[in-house]
Amino acid sequence: MIKKKMTEKVEKTPRNNGRLTNKEKVYLDKYREKGAEYLAKRLKRNKKCIEAYLGIAVTKEAPQVDPALKKEKYIDNLFAKKESHGVVVMTEAASMYMDKQRESRKSNGIDSSCIHRPKD
Repeated sequence: MIKKKMTEKVEKTPRNNGRLTNKEKVYLDKYREKGAEYLAKRLKRNKKCIEAYLGIAVTKEAPQVDPALKKEKYIDNLFAKKESHGVVVMTEAASMYMDKQRESRKSNGIDSSCIHRPKD
């Protein structure tokens, strides 16, 4: 008695990233309105490859910037610098920005938890 191997068909995702053939390009032009996902499955191609040919903008999320870092870079651009001489000068715009920020900071004076007194 011969035993048959049981093979299970596994659906693989297409990984074909190479150049599109002329036949594929004609097909893509003809059925452009079907959408990139449908066409990628139909041609067994990578979705990004199809989107690139069709000129569909692939949206990438902008990296999240920490607001404190963004603020720091903004303040840094307000100062006038001459790095060859090692000079940094506060401009009028930087001064006005800092005056505006002063109002939003705590104005209750010195924080007593930050004072260290050496033992006698």
